[in-house]
Amino acid sequence: MNDVIVLGIVVALITAILGPWIIEYYKWRNEPKRRILHEGEVRYFGMLKNASGFFDPSDPNKLEEFYEHYRTAWLYVPDQVIKSINEFYETYIGIQEKDEKKEAMSKMIWEMRRAFYGNTDLKPADFLFIIVKR
Repeated sequence: MNDVIVLGIVVALITAILGPWIIEYYKWRNEPKRRILHEGEVRYFGMLKNASGFFDPSDPNKLEEFYEHYRTAWLYVPDQVIKSINEFYETYIGIQEKDEKKEAMSKMIWEMRRAFYGNTDLKPADFLFIIVKR
């Protein structure tokens, strides 16, 4: 046999033996990051789904759900998102004007989007508030 065939067989054997180990190593290495991203996504979804409770007090369970996701978000989301949520809380509690509350919530949601997707062309003002009353 010539050297090219032998080298091909050796490379194929090494790849067949080491390939699964390398794949498992990368899975093991990236799993914590993937889990943190997934948990952050769950928190964002929960907060966004229940954020309307701040403007529509007919369902107090929405606020409780929002706060629950906020408390657990501390483990999974970036600092800037936590700061924007805190700013929203402070604005919501301290200011009675609806426009400033909406502006603070828009910034909070924009920070969530930016943390999740990276850079975005959208601005906080692009978020529309749609509340369906039954």
